[in-house]
Amino acid sequence: MEILEVNEDTKNEVERSIKKFGFTVEHHYPYYNYQQTPYKSNVFFKYDKNMGILAQKTKQNVYYTVSEVLAPPHLRKEVYLGFLDKVFRNGSNKVWSELRTDFRNSLMNDPRFNNSYRTTGLTFSLNWPVFDMKRWDGHNLAGKKWKKMRNLINRVKSSHEVTFGSATDFPQKSLIKILDDWVKLRSADEVIDRQQYVNIIKNDFKGFDHTRVIALDGKPCAITAGWETVHKDTYYSNLGILNYKCSGLGEFANWDDLACLKKKGYRFVDFGGSDRALMRFKSKFRPDYYYKTHFYYVHKR
Repeated sequence: MEILEVNEDTKNEVERSIKKFGFTVEHHYPYYNYQQTPYKSNVFFKYDKNMGILAQKTKQNVYYTVSEVLAPPHLRKEVYLGFLDKVFRNGSNKVWSELRTDFRNSLMNDPRFNNSYRTTGLTFSLNWPVFDMKRWDGHNLAGKKWKKMRNLINRVKSSHEVTFGSATDFPQKSLIKILDDWVKLRSADEVIDRQQYVNIIKNDFKGFDHTRVIALDGKPCAITAGWETVHKDTYYSNLGILNYKCSGLGEFANWDDLACLKKKGYRFVDFGGSDRALMRFKSKFRPDYYYKTHFYYVHKR
């Protein structure tokens, strides 16, 4: 086992592992690549037989795992523990991980983990709403249950000239302007890595299967984008940013995203990790179910 710097010489190792063992919405090489910043570099924990872990390393020698372990289910814990052993032997003093509930619970109950490591407790959790598009009927906004959403959508349409396009139909600087307005207006409690969004825009959303830009009165105001996940009939709506130009724009952009994805024929749509406030907003679109992921630090005992 070894830890590889991710670059043009090693990217094939990463892509082979994702192709063979990828199963989460974030097992997607372009997404992983876009997350590199001057503060965090991508590294790949290469285990036996194409198994591994997507990770990042800071200049302070702190490691971050990116999504779940790339391995068969019965070997994921072994690979994760091998990763921890390796990075702590290399001088790291903590690892930041995001893991699904079932894997995290299994790990917390494993003596191999508890005898060598400790956690700082549950730092925070995210809910991930998922839509079964065969059941989702919000595209036509019919009936009593969609009345509030229907009124919001109609209000936006009646107040503005609404046009649509893909991300490459608009100048990059106009999309970065949406990003900067969005960052400025988000809650002060949120930590937003602006650079990864800039990376996506400046690379013309390479690796994304669907992009949608909404313009109001000729000016781009909202972007949604994502990709079809590996080994699944699921689409991941990874990106949703807007400049809050008018009331109801967030509802309009997300409803439009779902309606377009239903038309494209996706079976499931994963609407992304959400804190409580964002989950309340996404619940307006009536997801079928959700799963959870949990974030925490791991330290050597």
